[in-house]
Amino acid sequence: MSLDVDIRLTRGELVLDARFQVAANETVALLGPNGAGKTSCLLAIAGLLALDGGRISLSGRVLEDASSGFFVSPSARHAGVVFQDHLLFPRLTVIENVAYGMRSRGRPRRESLELAASWLERVGIKAAQHRSLPSELSGGQAQRVALARALAPAPLMALLDEPLAAVDASARVDLRRELRAHLASFDGPRVLVVHDLADALALSDRIVVLEEGRVVQSGSIDDLLRAPRTRYVADLVGLNSFEAVVVNGVLRLAGEVLMHECEVEGEVLVAVHPRAVALSEVEPRGPDIHAWRAPILGVETALEGTRVQVGGSLPLVAELSRDGTRGLDLRPGQACWVAIDKTAVRVAPRRALTRGTREDREHL
Repeated sequence: MSLDVDIRLTRGELVLDARFQVAANETVALLGPNGAGKTSCLLAIAGLLALDGGRISLSGRVLEDASSGFFVSPSARHAGVVFQDHLLFPRLTVIENVAYGMRSRGRPRRESLELAASWLERVGIKAAQHRSLPSELSGGQAQRVALARALAPAPLMALLDEPLAAVDASARVDLRRELRAHLASFDGPRVLVVHDLADALALSDRIVVLEEGRVVQSGSIDDLLRAPRTRYVADLVGLNSFEAVVVNGVLRLAGEVLMHECEVEGEVLVAVHPRAVALSEVEPRGPDIHAWRAPILGVETALEGTRVQVGGSLPLVAELSRDGTRGLDLRPGQACWVAIDKTAVRVAPRRALTRGTREDREHL
C-alpha cells in the first residue's frame, strides 16, 4: 500500500510544490528548516488543506485530484493523525479519547473501549490512568495517548507532526525507541514531520528534505552524507560546505586550486567532513594534501575528541581524535596549519530548489 504525493498549494508566503512517494511498511521523515512546508504537506495528505494543484493517491485510490476537483473528506481517507500539540479532547477521559475514532466509525461502545484499553496498555499507559483527563498527563503520556488514538482504528496510513516536540529530554530516548517499534508494527505508509536529525535517524527509513516548499533531496543518511545537494543538507549532517564554481575541470576554493580534474562543471557544492580536516604545527605535504595557515577561533570538547573552529580564508570545523590533539596549542587566537585530503572532498552540482530531479523521482 503506497502513498503517492504531488502537492501544489499556496499558504500565505509559502508556495508548496512537492512530490514524493512512501512505500508500504516505510516511514519517511519530512525534514527541513522552519517554514519549509513540512506540516503543510502533512495537512494536505490528511485532507485538512485543499490542493491548488497536484494529486494524492493511496494504493491507486485517488484521495484528491485538483485538476478534476475530486476530493475525499479527511474522515474518509482513513489516516491516523498525531498532531504536534496532540489535540486530545479535554473533556473526554484518556480511554474515551482513544475509543473515539472507533466509535465514530460505528463500532459498539464496549468493543471500542476494550480495544482502547489494549492500545493504552500497549503504549505504556497504565490502567489506573485510563480514567484520567488529558490535563492530568505529562507531555510524554499525552503523546502516547495521541498515538494510541491514531492507530487504534486501524488506519490505512499514519501521519505524525513533530511527535516528540512536547516530550522532555529525559523521556525522549525511550519514547523514540517505543515509537519506532509501534510504527514498525503498522503495515501502511508512515509520514512524520521532524525538526531534529536525531529523531529522523531514529524513527525513519528514509529522509525527504524540504526547503522553501520544494523537495531538494531524498535518501538515507548515508546518501545525504555522501552527496549533500544544498548548504542546508550539508549543515544538517554536520559537514563543512562551500559554494564554488568549476571551470574546465578546475575547482578553486578561496582563490586556490583544490582540484584539477573535477568531473562536475559549473556551480557546485563542496563538502568536507570535519574528521577529514587535520591540524598541525608544521606544514603537511603530499600529492593529495591541500594545506594553509589559519587562526583558531574556538575549541570545544566532543564525545570522541575535540572540535576546533578555524577561521581565515576558508573557515571550517575540524574534529580531532584525542591522539590528534597531541602537541597542538589549541587556543583561540593561535595559528596552525590546516590540511584536507583532496580524496575526501565531495563535490556535487549545486541544485536549485525544484520539484525534484528525475533521479530523485526514480529513487522514490
